[in-house]
Amino acid sequence: MTTAKSSHLSLTAGELNILADAQGDDVSILWVLEQLGLREGDALNGDARPEPADVELAFASITRLVDRRLITVGHFETPDGAEPKDAIYVEESPASAKARVTAALAQPNDDWTRACWVVQADGADLKAVGEQASFERFTEEVDDFCNIPFRFAAYRPDERANLLLHSLATLVALASDLPDISAPSHAAGALVSKAERADIAGRLVNGFGGEITFWTVEKPLSGARPGMTLTRLAEDLADMWSVLVSGLRDLEAGVAPDDVYARWRSSYHSAWGSRAIRALSALHELETASR
Repeated sequence: MTTAKSSHLSLTAGELNILADAQGDDVSILWVLEQLGLREGDALNGDARPEPADVELAFASITRLVDRRLITVGHFETPDGAEPKDAIYVEESPASAKARVTAALAQPNDDWTRACWVVQADGADLKAVGEQASFERFTEEVDDFCNIPFRFAAYRPDERANLLLHSLATLVALASDLPDISAPSHAAGALVSKAERADIAGRLVNGFGGEITFWTVEKPLSGARPGMTLTRLAEDLADMWSVLVSGLRDLEAGVAPDDVYARWRSSYHSAWGSRAIRALSALHELETASR
């Protein structure tokens, strides 16, 4: 296995939230701190002042986004004789904006909450950036999941269920939020041989100390009395591995990322998502039983 590589973004979840907010409105320093997880309590309460270290962290993120030409940072000024509603935005450097916020925090009032604003940079497609970041984060998690069978034996038996539990839960959460890709390709992905799939299933069986089977409910929302199926955990996980590793190999081979993302998203809803959910249930039982 090789490791998937992010293309260029490397943005945190908080930074992506700031970009999402900036798509529709100007974002105050108060909300920047909130989205970065640097303030506790009510986001509308300006009394809870940030610590200097938190201001430093906030402006490190702001500077990163400014350097990528995704946002600008500045403040609003009201011209002499004008109404507050006629205030104009004045762009400034992150260092200047940080100094403005620091000075405002030294005052007893709550003007610091309005001392700095970030806005979408001209020409920046923040929606596309957010979508790209979502796919890159998902790709990283797919790579991590697909490497688990090869390092399964390095973990203690009581850690193995937990390892897969966390990986699958993250995959499902990220996959459910993947944006739709218009005009997806219907080309088949890179082939995974039966021998490869069998090897993955065997590694998992050995790691668990034997075959693990569990009962699953077929079509629980069909309205009819659901049927029960005896399922092999390693087989479900190996099926998932085959679908996901195919996409990783396509990316490494230079296949258009949108084609890969479209297949991953489509197959999540049609195939591997249901396998992941029922595997989560079985792994939860295993983890609980080991406590």
